[in-house]
Amino acid sequence: INHYIKTNDEKYEEFFYALGFTNENIKFKNNKFKMFKILKDNNFKVKFNFSYICLECKNQMPMFVYHCPICYEFGKCKIIYEVKDDERY
Repeated sequence: INHYIKTNDEKYEEFFYALGFTNENIKFKNNKFKMFKILKDNNFKVKFNFSYICLECKNQMPMFVYHCPICYEFGKCKIIYEVKDDERY
């Protein structure tokens, strides 16, 4: 049984399509999602690495926080993601 995710948010639709969690054919606006999907479809082992940055003080954190622990600003955290090689040696 295939389980698919459906959302009305275009950014999440692209992300879930790139991961293979939706069966809708989506035209990518985000080049990183497009690159990830092309690599996965061609049997490359890739993954997304996530980190988070406070837009106010520019400190980077390994997990999402709504309240920055450095400058104490609320709601200024942005997700940073990269497509990385996932080859295991």
